[in-house]
Amino acid sequence: MLFRLTICTIFLAVLALPTIINADDIVPLSYPPKVAYMLLANELGVQYGIPSSEIKNVLKAESGYSQEAVGDHGKALSCAQFHKDTFDGYAAQYGQPLNYPSCIDQEKLMAWMWASNPQTTQLWTTYRRSYGVKYRHEKV
Repeated sequence: MLFRLTICTIFLAVLALPTIINADDIVPLSYPPKVAYMLLANELGVQYGIPSSEIKNVLKAESGYSQEAVGDHGKALSCAQFHKDTFDGYAAQYGQPLNYPSCIDQEKLMAWMWASNPQTTQLWTTYRRSYGVKYRHEKV
């Protein structure tokens, strides 16, 4: 009986999930930033159908999940190490307001870019070094 009740509870919980995941709802402020960014990667992976491990690996290699990270001689900032012009260009296509230095917004934009056009993974040197030029999450 307990097993059936648990399965029913899980089934009902799944039905109650929103079809579009709002990142602000799934990143509790009580988590340390690194954990919050890893949880967000999991949710974005589900939302966009891309491997969350690839998101996490790039964020770890680029910045160690640090919003204060600066790279490329001051041209790249925050977790995903976007250059400002690249971020602004893709953010305009994304269709929602995004904040350039925000790790959450950089992570959301990166996942959306990869899902929309798998070739954009090649904008990250760490992606190319880790996975080569093969677009691993490209749907066949």
